[in-house]
Amino acid sequence: MTATLSCLGQAAAAPSDEVAKMVARGLSYFSAADRHFSISDQWQALSGETVVCARLDIPNGANGWTATSDFSMFFLSKGAIVSMVKDNTIFGCTNRSYVPLQPVGR
Repeated sequence: MTATLSCLGQAAAAPSDEVAKMVARGLSYFSAADRHFSISDQWQALSGETVVCARLDIPNGANGWTATSDFSMFFLSKGAIVSMVKDNTIFGCTNRSYVPLQPVGR
């Protein structure tokens, strides 16, 4: 239900640097050596929260990355992660646009 409601808000936009850093910290993503994540466009839920998805990518053997179906949906408000849920619903993370997420410093 949350995923359905969240996609009914305002139109999506590229994730801001602040949102990307919060999500990277929430994923404990400090180095691209062990794993790789992509981040979706962000959108405004009807509840007023900013919503963004992160996807785990795996090495494809050709020095690139292949998308998995391991999605996490982050709900953000006032500069903090309010909640995070695993998501693979058609109304949530699977139909979003993704760009590489950069690791953050500790």
